[in-house]
Amino acid sequence: MNRVATIALSLALLSAPALAQQPAPQAAPQSPADSAAEREFKRAVDAFSSGDNESAWFLFWSLAQAGDAKAQFNLAQMYRLGKGIPLDLALARRWYEAAASKNHPTAQYLLGVMYENGHGVPRDTSRARSWYQRAANLNYQPAKEALDQLGPARR
Repeated sequence: MNRVATIALSLALLSAPALAQQPAPQAAPQSPADSAAEREFKRAVDAFSSGDNESAWFLFWSLAQAGDAKAQFNLAQMYRLGKGIPLDLALARRWYEAAASKNHPTAQYLLGVMYENGHGVPRDTSRARSWYQRAANLNYQPAKEALDQLGPARR
């Protein structure tokens, strides 16, 4: 799958609630706070799906501020696409970076795409490769394909 098709698939995450909710590993029972956060996240996805972008933004933003990587990713998607809010690639990058720092592979991959193509950031193949590599290290297949398409790093 080429990167354009992969990006289209990634961008569909916001409109497909089942995909947007990438389940967390079930290493330990959830605390009541975790369960409340999951309910809030579901409310945000439901609001977005029903076209209530203002509520979706507020709920994602609240969860993102509290460090929820899935909410940070979806907030970045809203900013990158201008879904219900003004398009803002700088804020998209900021929220992708927040999610990426918590090992969200799709956020890492999309940061690579941004740097490879110069979308909202200076074009930088080295940074793109670094983000793709981080996502590939988490077995994110589109990132592995992107690295293959970039070829070996130049020295």
